[in-house]
Amino acid sequence: MAAIERSAYPRFASRLSTRELVRHFTPSEAELEWAKSKVRGLKLQHAILVNLKCFQLLHYFPADGDIPSEVTAHVATVLSLKSSAKPSRELSSATRYRQHAAIRQYLNISPFYGKKGRLVAVRAAQEAALIVQQRVDLVNAIIDELVRQQYELPAYSTLENIADVVASAGESKLISLVDSRLSDREKAALDALLAGQAGSQRSPFDRIKQSPRRLSRSNMEALIDQLTWLEGLGDVDRPLAGLATQKVRYLASHAMTLDASDLKDLSSSKRYALMLAAILRLRSRVRDDIAEMFVRRMAKIHKRAKEELKSIILGQRARSEALIAKLADVLAIVAENLPDAERGPGAPSES
Repeated sequence: MAAIERSAYPRFASRLSTRELVRHFTPSEAELEWAKSKVRGLKLQHAILVNLKCFQLLHYFPADGDIPSEVTAHVATVLSLKSSAKPSRELSSATRYRQHAAIRQYLNISPFYGKKGRLVAVRAAQEAALIVQQRVDLVNAIIDELVRQQYELPAYSTLENIADVVASAGESKLISLVDSRLSDREKAALDALLAGQAGSQRSPFDRIKQSPRRLSRSNMEALIDQLTWLEGLGDVDRPLAGLATQKVRYLASHAMTLDASDLKDLSSSKRYALMLAAILRLRSRVRDDIAEMFVRRMAKIHKRAKEELKSIILGQRARSEALIAKLADVLAIVAENLPDAERGPGAPSES
């Protein structure tokens, strides 16, 4: 189940600053006038305004005991009400019901409980289930849609139950779809991956679960062999076509936590979906590893070539500088106008 702490379900902060109290819980002039028009007496006005401001922040009516004392005290101060007690606790069920109904009407909010509210929630979860997998993401999608359509939020457990039912139904539908795309021959080939090999308790599927090798030149051939073997397992793209990447990743992650005996205990359709996802994900990862190793190798070759080119350039520069120095010496001798005998055989003459 999705933890409420990881969801977007609105809750009071553990501590409310003065700034937050002023920002979220100060009734406007229009709200004060509205409260006066609905109930008589400061304490009843205090109660309805506290619930109004809490609803505007949370999108649901919190239990009286969950409302921070700072909130009731702040609204009481606005109303110049000396007592900071929670008057809503003193309300009868009928009075509380009327006040909640008045607040919904004022804010144009529809109550959740009923066919329409639940239908909105289920549809939001179903649409989100096409993209996301985690239950908490489905809960958040429901919350967003209910708030957008101005529905009161139900208890968090209700949202959890809807998300769980939709996710389970969606997973069953997905698994059935994958199963329907497989031929008997392909199913038999997948089952063969779970059979123990002669003289070993390990199955071919264990090879799929092997940790990726360290990226190095010496492991390149092993990775290529692994990819060749994976591609020889058949077409895994077709049965999984159209599935969201996150769905495939979830199925693959689930498969990697199971061994061959665990997979055998599952229904055949679920087993095939998990195995196909695992093969697809590992095949993609091995391809990425090979590509990364190739890029690294080319980078090293490029770096070495640059270093060699730099060495050649420096060598040519040194030879050129040596030749220039020789030429300077020759020109200096010529400039001295020495007789040919002193210049030496082969020395250039002035003419």
